[in-house]
Amino acid sequence: MNPTDATPTAAALAASIASHLPGWAVVPPREEGDSWYSRLVNADGASLFLGMRRHEWRLSVSCEWPSIPGRDCRDLLPGGDMDRFKITLSPDRPPAKLAADISRRLFGVYLPEFARMLKLQADTLAREAQSRRLAEDLAVILGEPARAPYGDDSRGWSVRYYAGGDDPSFSLHVQPYGSVKFEVNIPADSPGTGAGYNARRLARYLAALVAPFRRRAAALAAREEEDAPDPGAEAEELRRAGLDSRGRP
Repeated sequence: MNPTDATPTAAALAASIASHLPGWAVVPPREEGDSWYSRLVNADGASLFLGMRRHEWRLSVSCEWPSIPGRDCRDLLPGGDMDRFKITLSPDRPPAKLAADISRRLFGVYLPEFARMLKLQADTLAREAQSRRLAEDLAVILGEPARAPYGDDSRGWSVRYYAGGDDPSFSLHVQPYGSVKFEVNIPADSPGTGAGYNARRLARYLAALVAPFRRRAAALAAREEEDAPDPGAEAEELRRAGLDSRGRP
């Protein structure tokens, strides 16, 4: 191989390396200017980025990570050390030796960390889904739509109401870690109204806002009471079956 035939042999090189790494498959290389790149992936989703530039004539191999909402995997690695997860190799070496170097130098440090990141991704996505369900339930009670994260709100769902003018507004943000942030904003005193008027207006507004939650809580409590088992009926069933209170003969 030499720098002039890097692109024609890129697919063959990547495929040859993958053939010496059981369980790994190659994503066909792509060209971008004077560079080509490809990826090796396994069934668990682990991915190795392979890249080479003609003028450098070095094969770079770097580990890739799952996408975790609101998190940067680089900040989650021990010491934030990314250098341990990338190497450079000479493309002139036999593919079997390149594969052996990749396995020896990367797999031992990469695959355990990738598995940990994969679990963190699953946990984060599960919390995201839970926060969305809670936000949607609250949105039904409040009569406002649940909104997906945007801008600086990289995680969690929100319910917002902006009345405009001098009327109060509220913002409810459901975090994926089990907390709910609730804010009520009321404009400064309007001319001629006075602080007492705004305080009374805010109190009425809060009372009206809390009312649906109280009604919902009462309805849920009543439903739970209806669904609760009747101890007397259970005891009678056990007695008829010839069992004691613990279900023993």
